[in-house]
Amino acid sequence: MRVVRSPVLKMTGIGDLINALRYARAVRRVRQLMQLDAAELERFQQERLREIVRYAYENVEVYNRKWRQAGIRPDDIGSLADLKRLPLTTKEDLRRASRDEILSREFRPEDCYVLASSGSTGTPVRVYVDEDKALIDMALSLPKYMAGLPPVTAGSVIRDFLLRRHVRYMSIVVKKEYLYHQVFWTMKHTVVDSLDTPDVHIRAINTKKPAYLYSYPSVIRNISIRARERRIALHQPRLVMVCGEDLPGPVRDGIVGAADNHRRLNLAGIG
Repeated sequence: MRVVRSPVLKMTGIGDLINALRYARAVRRVRQLMQLDAAELERFQQERLREIVRYAYENVEVYNRKWRQAGIRPDDIGSLADLKRLPLTTKEDLRRASRDEILSREFRPEDCYVLASSGSTGTPVRVYVDEDKALIDMALSLPKYMAGLPPVTAGSVIRDFLLRRHVRYMSIVVKKEYLYHQVFWTMKHTVVDSLDTPDVHIRAINTKKPAYLYSYPSVIRNISIRARERRIALHQPRLVMVCGEDLPGPVRDGIVGAADNHRRLNLAGIG
């Protein structure tokens, strides 16, 4: 599937419309998976595992080389229990590998989104994500599955783009690690750089007034501390989704305690 990169398509909204149709298909697919019973889900997991292992072995050099060195072939992995036989792929493996060794033979670089870690522990790690993978990840992150709340829809995105206040969804993230605003140009205004100061984050939250806020525990903690120190009235989202870091009890308590009415605040950890 070709990534929509044309500036004209993006800025006119046509690119987002095309991606919205693809996203709707991904949402339907996830909904079907969520309705599987335990036995059906196990069968699906086993089938997908075998497909993924074989695909990686045949198409991605970094996996093929590492698994051959460990004496592992796709036919050796038939169940979830067999996963422990696969050698771990580390960040260092990905750092050392060239682009062609990381990327599937079936994809061109221009057909993928390139994500990179912040590099805080050394050289940034590059990851290539195709559009199908990106859209499935977005569908799985719906607030519907996080906290039983209404999902982000094409209609809500258009409304947010036009009005810029009381938005459905807002993110405070490292921008180069994030996919939403790369896939959907109209969502760029809802993405704030996590490397900015807590004061910038607070202004953005109080201006956009998001129903759902997505960020890292440390960012939400720093926002909470600054708002409490300066006695700033902070808009309270219905749902705060955090990822990428541990969410220990004291951090959770500090975030929830900073809310004016903490019963309104759902704090969901992802991954």
